[in-house]
Amino acid sequence: MRTKAEPASAWEKNNTFRYVAPNGMGGIRIMTELSQAAVERIIKKAGAERVSADATETLAAILEEHGSFLAREAKKMSDHAGRKTLRGADIRMAAEMFK
Repeated sequence: MRTKAEPASAWEKNNTFRYVAPNGMGGIRIMTELSQAAVERIIKKAGAERVSADATETLAAILEEHGSFLAREAKKMSDHAGRKTLRGADIRMAAEMFK
């Protein structure tokens, strides 16, 4: 049984669900576009031997939020240049602006 959780922020409003595990314990799970396995591989490549589910969910949410912000800024740059196509250079330029 899934029910909506109380959102702590505007971002969580559309990305959080409360779930009840079969053993009756409840918790909050953040739903992201990035797979948990891919995020876990990123963390392990950084040197971690073991990774908790909470760590992968948290990093996935942060990466998605940061990536969406960069994509919006890059879109503004491609619009300013009169292009419909967003290019890698737009993403790199947006990333450089916010270092």
